Amino acid sequence: FPTAGGAEPAAAAVPPPCRAVRPVSYTHLASERITQDVLVLIGEHDRFQPPQLARAQIAALTNARSVTTRIFTTAEHADQHCQLGNLSLAVQVLLDWLEG
Repeated sequence: FPTAGGAEPAAAAVPPPCRAVRPVSYTHLASERITQDVLVLIGEHDRFQPPQLARAQIAALTNARSVTTRIFTTAEHADQHCQLGNLSLAVQVLLDWLEG
């Protein structure tokens, strides 16, 4: 993740789990290049891709034709990363969006 000055930290300074996900960090997404419809699925308690990161991603999608956001909750048993606990609900939301 970038430091306060915006520079990438040295690899040795990044804990091993973070090194594994650095290629998908928000600094590498080129979100402004996306011009199609986008569906963002968010688990309200996702610790791997927390909601604040999803909100930053949504804000960065400045040229998307449309952005649909779906936040999955604890009550739905889908509040974690990739909606683990209720994958069938996530798939249904995706299919509805694709068909919509």
